[in-house]
Amino acid sequence: MKQLKYYLSFFLLIFSFNILAATPFEQLDTLLSNFHAMSANFAQKTVVKNGVTKSSAGTMALKRPGKFRWEITQPNHQIVIADGRYLWIYDVDLEQATKRDLSKDSNSPALLLSGSTSALEQRFEIENFQTKGSKKTFQLKPKSDQDMFQKVMIVFDNDQLSQMSVIDSLGQKNIFSFSGVKINPTLSATLFQFHPPKGVDVIQD
Repeated sequence: MKQLKYYLSFFLLIFSFNILAATPFEQLDTLLSNFHAMSANFAQKTVVKNGVTKSSAGTMALKRPGKFRWEITQPNHQIVIADGRYLWIYDVDLEQATKRDLSKDSNSPALLLSGSTSALEQRFEIENFQTKGSKKTFQLKPKSDQDMFQKVMIVFDNDQLSQMSVIDSLGQKNIFSFSGVKINPTLSATLFQFHPPKGVDVIQD
């Protein structure tokens, strides 16, 4: 019995050591790999260089690989959809939609979450920025000086995505706070499809 307790303690020690020894990328990879789909409400704050703050809110859903829906309902109605091939930006009030090749657009924060973690490692230096209580924060700094992002922060609370902030190359900061998070929900395929309504102007970017 003593020998069994010894081996149990030994394996627990090794297991704990492996967790502590995991690199920041491995820790982030584990947290992001916990879900292949997600839906949530979000509140967004945008801070520009002169200190002016703008707020918006809406709902989001994502499904790996490369599919997401970002719907802003306040203050203006705008829908952003990645269908795996194209990125659509639809301004409902202006009745205008922009279509982009998804392979040429890597600047959407939602794409960082819906893409592969290996792509994150190729693009960013990943560091443990802070661990406090139930919160874990990761800081991502681009490896290229030509990247559209200066810095990305991803925050997990109780191992669940709770916040993301992005500073772009112009110094504009966007902070996204998530609530009502659902992990691996059943999501309709139609959420990630876009068919321009009749009368909507489509711009090929």
